[in-house]
This record gives sequence, C-alpha cells and structure tokens, in this order.
Amino acid sequence: MEPVLEHFREYYKLYAGIALVGLPPILIFRRFTIPAILYVVEFVIYAVLMHCLLGGVIRLAAWFKAESAMKRAFDARANTNPGWITPFRYFYDRALYNPPWLFYLEIALLVAILAAMWKYRPLRAQKKRIKPLTARSLSKKMAQSQKKRPSFGRK
Repeated sequence: MEPVLEHFREYYKLYAGIALVGLPPILIFRRFTIPAILYVVEFVIYAVLMHCLLGGVIRLAAWFKAESAMKRAFDARANTNPGWITPFRYFYDRALYNPPWLFYLEIALLVAILAAMWKYRPLRAQKKRIKPLTARSLSKKMAQSQKKRPSFGRK
C-alpha cells in the first residue's frame, strides 16, 4: 500500500489536471459517458472473474496430474508437478504463463466475453420512454380514478 500512496503523492498534480480536464466532458455528456464507463467496469469484473477461475482450474489440473501420476505411486519422492500456472498479479507478462498457450487462451476468452457482452447487453444510451397521451389512455385513467372512492374514514 505504501508504494501506491507514494506514487499518488509524487504525481498528484498530474491526476488533478486529468480530473479537471476529464470531468467536465464526462458530466456534460453523462448520458453517453456514464453507460460507457459502467460497461467497461462490467467487462473488467467479468475479466477478473474469468482470470481467477481459469487460474484455479489450471492449478487444480496441475495438482491432479501430479497426484495421479504412476511415477508418484511407485516413488513418493518423485516430483511429477508439471508446473502449470497462470500468474494472478502480473497477468500481462507472457513469460510467466506455463504452458505458454494459456496466455492466448485467456485472450480468446476475453474476446468471447466481449462478444457475449456486445450481443446480449449492447452498449447504448439510455432513454426514458414517454408514452404519448391519447384520448383512449386519458379515458382509462379517468375511469380508474373515478372507480376509487376517496377515503375520509366514512363508509
């Protein structure tokens, strides 16, 4: 936590400048920017969940491979751990993935998540739907209000 605080102390003027320049357009065009920001936050949440789930599955598969190897059955000191791993912290470093194709699997899964979000939850500006008041809808409202008796405590 201390390195993060030190970084903010060192670059507070830069962040203040970015906030002064970035906040007015976000607030002025909030009908478009707030849904886009929430869409990105939703994608990041899905990506983190996918990364953690994939890392857990890979670690479970490595453990299962190590514990179920016949070499291990005959020699308890044999190291049969394949060393499969996806890094939790430095997920962007390709050298830390073992086997290396796991990095590309994560990229493919991220693209699949983005495609599913685009198909099932497309990004669009939200509008309030205002139904036009027609003679028929006005007569329905009037009829409903006449059916309800005002309650004054008497019958």
